[in-house]
Amino acid sequence: MPDLQSALKNAIETWEPTPVGQQLKEKIMAKTPFAIQNNVTRVTFDYIKLHPGTTAAAASRDLTKHGFKESSVTALMAQFVRAGLATRDNNHGYRVTVDEYVPMKASVKYTKKAVVKAKPAPKAREPQNDGIAALQPEATSKRVVNTIVFGKPPEEVIKHMNVIQARELYDYLKKVFGG
Repeated sequence: MPDLQSALKNAIETWEPTPVGQQLKEKIMAKTPFAIQNNVTRVTFDYIKLHPGTTAAAASRDLTKHGFKESSVTALMAQFVRAGLATRDNNHGYRVTVDEYVPMKASVKYTKKAVVKAKPAPKAREPQNDGIAALQPEATSKRVVNTIVFGKPPEEVIKHMNVIQARELYDYLKKVFGG
């Protein structure tokens, strides 16, 4: 079974035969480091290419009518100048310096990932055995739940609980009533 490309060439030749000596030339596109997409960057570049000498204000005014943000258009025009894709004249007009849009690479300072330092493990607390602190019972969430439940409606009880206490109460009630 012939591949799709050869089948299409055969179909084209049957409709429009090429004169002898004249061959179809295929345009070979240069490889880019990443996929080119139709977006605000490409549209802004094409606008500058079609309107040489345009100012950032005029370009942003025209491109906002197509749904692009004014700040995006003006920022991209400045980036084109820094990347060497465009120049700016004394009248604040922009002109492209290359024929075809080439995606800009991110600068090195934006591509490096910040090194995340590991947090030191929390130190284990030593039990307090001396003085009045030894007489104080440690507060647990179960003890707090027991003290806030008596004589209050369920909405009031839950309003004064944190998430851990509410989960412990839920698990306990589920165990008591089954489910």
